[in-house]
Amino acid sequence: MDESDGYHPEFGNSFPILVKPEHFAWLSKQCEILGTSKQALIANALQEWLPHNSATAITELGVSAVVEIALSDFILRHRSQFIPVDEEA
Repeated sequence: MDESDGYHPEFGNSFPILVKPEHFAWLSKQCEILGTSKQALIANALQEWLPHNSATAITELGVSAVVEIALSDFILRHRSQFIPVDEEA
């Protein structure tokens, strides 16, 4: 696996989660500006999404799909609180 497969080795020994390129770009930009980790941002997105959605979604859809949905929702709901990817810092 390599970055072209959606796997990013910076996550260490964690299992790989495939993310859309635009989500990876968004996560990278936030981490660069805010000094946080991609894992922390994904965890925040999941913490907001999971209580409002079926817990069986993970087994039905898979972890990567749930992360994709949760991130899409998180980015949309919090777009005014974060740095747009296309904006230069």
